[in-house]
Amino acid sequence: MTERYLDASANEPTEIRWTLAQLSWTLADAARDPYISLVTAFIFPAYFVNHLVGDPIEGQALWGLAMGVSMFGVAILAPLLGAVADQMGSRKPWIVMLLIVGSGSMLALWYAEPGQSGVVMLVMVLASIAMIADELSLVFTNAMLPTLAHSSQFGRLSGIGWAIGFGSSVFMLLFFQQSSWLDFEFDNFELERFSTILAGIWYAVFLVPILVFANDIPNTGVRLPRAFMAGSASILRTFLAVGSFRNVLLFLVANGLAAGTAISFMFFAGIYAAEVFSWGTETLGLLGFEMIIGAAIFAIVGGMMDDHIGGKKNLMIAIGSSLLIYALMATITSSSIGPINFISEPNKSFGLFGSPPEQIYHLLNFLQGGAMGMIMTSGRSLLSRISAPSMLGEFYGLDKMGRAIASFFAPLLISFLTVVFQSQRLGIFSVMLCMSALSFFLIYFVVEERSESLL
Repeated sequence: MTERYLDASANEPTEIRWTLAQLSWTLADAARDPYISLVTAFIFPAYFVNHLVGDPIEGQALWGLAMGVSMFGVAILAPLLGAVADQMGSRKPWIVMLLIVGSGSMLALWYAEPGQSGVVMLVMVLASIAMIADELSLVFTNAMLPTLAHSSQFGRLSGIGWAIGFGSSVFMLLFFQQSSWLDFEFDNFELERFSTILAGIWYAVFLVPILVFANDIPNTGVRLPRAFMAGSASILRTFLAVGSFRNVLLFLVANGLAAGTAISFMFFAGIYAAEVFSWGTETLGLLGFEMIIGAAIFAIVGGMMDDHIGGKKNLMIAIGSSLLIYALMATITSSSIGPINFISEPNKSFGLFGSPPEQIYHLLNFLQGGAMGMIMTSGRSLLSRISAPSMLGEFYGLDKMGRAIASFFAPLLISFLTVVFQSQRLGIFSVMLCMSALSFFLIYFVVEERSESLL
């Protein structure tokens, strides 16, 4: 079976056998997500805080510092390396380097046993390096999308990629929940440390196919020192020539706000629900599964919609849906939804879904995961459609920078407003609603047409 794609060197549609190449590109998304879910979010952080550091307050502060430093590194390096890669042409050498660095750092975390001298600092450094490699690899695989398919397929491929990535996280979390059959020494925390081994192997295995089967952009022959200087100059020209790239830069701000807001909400959905409903670990764990499954399903649905109605319209639907969901969530209490009060006791036969407010919160959480999946899908495909082909690496780097900045500042703003208002509800949802509304407003003015390079 063949399909048409936009060849990066000729800018003309070309016939290729695409199935294996495109599948390998979507599998690259699966490579990254388990490190996020296992090592940075659910399994390894608790081990680091409670057993390596041994103090919940200090441990949380140190882990937050490590993640903050890594996101700062991503924000600085992503546009620079993307622009350098544009000068050199080929993306695969960068992916190979990030595979080695990222996988090696993840695997090395296995040796982080309690009681070792300097282990806390070593873990912070390794986890930060792995996070940076994990995030930067997305810049280079994203920039390969136009070499694999025609623009009419960008939405579908982007959606399938995100869905596979989200699905890999669900698989890994379920795997660790059914861990009793694994022959580990639990006193030595081998199970928690094994999460880093699994993430490192998974990262390497699922990045290899794109190196073997996917088409790359031809090498320009420009050497690294010259490419570094030219790439740095290109970024400077891009910022100075705002008028020439107004459309793309407007999109980057809007998409960064939308994606950063959706990602930040993941950090606070459980905290807020635990306070409102007094939920325990089991129910809060279910929230994570709901959101990821919703993201996977709607990433595919959103990808198909994207190819039919366009990335801009699809993105506006997703952001608008998030706005509505946040507004509804903000009205939920343990006994009411907006003006509707429920005076009856929760129905114990429904287990985790005992009261109408709880049931609605679970539903909205699932739908917000879906909106997040659509935002990720259409954001990637729309940028591929409107960017100058010769600047895809740079623009995907700037996109990653925007998301990193939004993901960094949104939680800080939530923390500040929570203290100011002395309210979790106002602290969380004032930020979610304002950032989403601004994103929706900005994306309205984005034109779905391809920009031209300055050169």
